Amino acid sequence: MMNLSEANYIVGIDVTENEATISYIDQKSLKPIIYDRSGGYGQVSIPTVMQYVIEEKAWLIGEHANMNRNVEGTLIVDHLLEILLNKEEVEIGGEKICPERLLFIYIENILESFKQLNPHATISSLSLALPDRYYHDIINEVENGLKAFENIKLNVVMSSQAVFEWLQYIKQPFKGRTLIFDYSYNNFATSRLETKDDTIHLDLISSKPEIAISDVEKVFIEELNLQYQHHLKLQHLSKEELLNIKQMLIEQEQWIFQKYAKKQSAKVYYSFAYPPFQKVLNYKRMDELIMPFRIKLEKFIDQFAQFDQVILIGKGCKLQWPVDIISEKMNVLALNPYEVVSNGCCLIAAHHIIKQDEIKFNIQQKEYGIMVEVNEKVIFSPLNNHANHFIIDFEDESEASLDIMRKDKENNFKIEQTISLNNALALHNKIRINLKLTKVDEDTTIKIEYLPM
Repeated sequence: MMNLSEANYIVGIDVTENEATISYIDQKSLKPIIYDRSGGYGQVSIPTVMQYVIEEKAWLIGEHANMNRNVEGTLIVDHLLEILLNKEEVEIGGEKICPERLLFIYIENILESFKQLNPHATISSLSLALPDRYYHDIINEVENGLKAFENIKLNVVMSSQAVFEWLQYIKQPFKGRTLIFDYSYNNFATSRLETKDDTIHLDLISSKPEIAISDVEKVFIEELNLQYQHHLKLQHLSKEELLNIKQMLIEQEQWIFQKYAKKQSAKVYYSFAYPPFQKVLNYKRMDELIMPFRIKLEKFIDQFAQFDQVILIGKGCKLQWPVDIISEKMNVLALNPYEVVSNGCCLIAAHHIIKQDEIKFNIQQKEYGIMVEVNEKVIFSPLNNHANHFIIDFEDESEASLDIMRKDKENNFKIEQTISLNNALALHNKIRINLKLTKVDEDTTIKIEYLPM
């Protein structure tokens, strides 16, 4: 191993749907450690929220942006990963900023904060880990955004690659068929990994967005809204009150779910109210709210009983009850789900000083899409693991059928699923739909959502 100067930082960042976690190589021990920007308060993850302060022409990120999101003269950019997925431009002060630039600003702010550890800090190597299911959809945008960093060695990897790197480091490699459950803000996604001939074969096999953290939060926000409304005897809540309650849950949800895990009631503080007050979320009511998600999760994981071991990652693991359910049914490796990806990512960035075996990854991604006509040519339009918006023209027909195609590595196509569409929902014979790729397995499920024209 080489020595590392005190001002030289090697960094790994795990970027997920609504937060990022950072690790860096400790200069003395040459081991990856989590970077706690909160100064010891334990808030190690950084929300993927950005705020532009118009008068100062400056950006805030993460918890600082969240704390000031209602301040006048500012603009909020939320869910950075989703912006990258949808390739959205954001207008700031009359200027349109591309998602690649937003990513650069976000990462730049993170790297600048290392000067809190050392005023002379420089970043020599950086690796970024992206969720497996989004990697292929945004890798080009992410790499383009990072190009603006000069004199920094850069890597962009899938979260599963980072997980394997960490397991190799702690000498706990994959055994047999392994699952990675990524319980994130908008999904519960599953990657299957298997070692064959010194190669890790990765397959994105299924997802369950119906049990996403965002859906759990929605039912709790509704409950908190009702408590607030009843306490103040209000007929309706203002937009500002609704936003304040949502922000309140973000700030207190870890405490609430810790209490739920202990089968205890939780006191909730409505600190934004005047005068402030507190209410109690009793355990029985919390259990009623969570029970539908518990049932869905149990049914979902039952299909994976034949796998040898499971690795948990993602924000949802902080809730504890999903971890308990999965651990009762499956062999879960004893890893910290909040640090395994960022630590592994950091090790990838440190390959030049911490030598580990090179990993060959074979990504077996099944590709689904529909055939569309462009410039009088019929081409294959792939479906992403997020929004897939199409406008269907019925051409005076009462109904239409849409073939979902599956493409293999040899570019052969076969019909995977046929969806029937009804003209009754159309406007001027046209209908706008969103195809949701919710499961990628032997029995592929692609759901359809009808959107306004």
